[in-house]
Amino acid sequence: MKKISLAAFLLGLSICPMWAQVPEGAGPNLVPNPGFEDKKKDASLPKEDLDGSASFRQAIAEWNSPTMTTPDWLIVPKNKVQELKRSGASFNEAHGGIKMAAILTHNPKSERSTTYREYLQVKLPEPTKKGQEYYFEMWVCQDHRSMTASNNLGFVLSPTPVFRQSEAVKYEPLADMKPDFNYTEIINEKGREWVRISTTFTAANRAQYLIIGNFFDNKGTKFKNVGRGDQEQSYYLIDDVALHEVNPIPVAIPEPEPEPIPEPPTLAEEPMEVGKVIELDHVYFETSKWKLLDESTKQLNELVELMSKNPTMEIEIGGHTDDRGTDAANQKLSENRTKSVYEYLIGQGVAAGRMTYNGYGEKSPKTTNDTEEGRSQNRRVEFKVTKIDGKVDVNIKNDKKDYNGGDK
Repeated sequence: MKKISLAAFLLGLSICPMWAQVPEGAGPNLVPNPGFEDKKKDASLPKEDLDGSASFRQAIAEWNSPTMTTPDWLIVPKNKVQELKRSGASFNEAHGGIKMAAILTHNPKSERSTTYREYLQVKLPEPTKKGQEYYFEMWVCQDHRSMTASNNLGFVLSPTPVFRQSEAVKYEPLADMKPDFNYTEIINEKGREWVRISTTFTAANRAQYLIIGNFFDNKGTKFKNVGRGDQEQSYYLIDDVALHEVNPIPVAIPEPEPEPIPEPPTLAEEPMEVGKVIELDHVYFETSKWKLLDESTKQLNELVELMSKNPTMEIEIGGHTDDRGTDAANQKLSENRTKSVYEYLIGQGVAAGRMTYNGYGEKSPKTTNDTEEGRSQNRRVEFKVTKIDGKVDVNIKNDKKDYNGGDK
């Protein structure tokens, strides 16, 4: 990767040379699935997964993404490596084993964010200990397709999990988090090779979550076209991540566990009344399309449970867009997205006669369309209670029912 320099000195960390080894007498590696070789129990790899993002999201063990971006899980079997070597083709090979993770540290072509970043997050089996010295390392290599090399690859230790998936911030970088360690030199500037980045540091606080990525905006990051690859983005492979205690110190009195983060109330716990509108803020679609993403099922299943607990309740599913694009395209997109939700709920056993769906296009914004934050709030799916316990909302439209029978 890159060699660690004094410029990478941060937050009082003592920086080891890039070639530093795990210190003698250090404790075991605290990072679960450090080489990205393991998959979740009973999970299957997706049949269609062109870039490895679906495999990471659905099947990799222990690791996750703290934002709605799409890290990748790349698998290159040894027989495939030998075949590619014989052919002389450019390819990726894991540092150890046959699997590795991969993240974009910048994608200038992204339509989701001008400062597009991807991150890896893992929960440690136990929190770091305040005042304890630790050794960290990871192996990094530029992807063979990437023509842009960059700097700023580091890690944050957090006491709680990072989960930024609301509509307003789900694609934004974690630029407000100060890394516990950051490497400031451009990685693989002179050639592609697996290189180790390592550091020793003293834990300032208890933390149980390790997050890896670029925690700086475009202005604070260096990019360089290195004349390799054919894709403009800065894309790096990550493998063999390690965190070890150095000369473990005894803890005389156990420190209190961090306060648990209360779970937010589910839809099924919300009181319902005619006219109430609830935004489905964890229902996601492919960009500019209406296919539901897997992350949507949790909240939609809560809505199924809510309908079951309120057997007299009927709803209208409404879809809205921002003002980018034509009126006709926005109208079609909003209608198709609400129809996707409607069909999912029917598939989960909700009677079609209890639901209508309508697309409103760009006609009912929540806020301004002049900013990206405003536009992200205006792109939404919500539902309105139209009938419950004999009470009816007389203003509801009932012109989108793809079923036979039921109330018209």
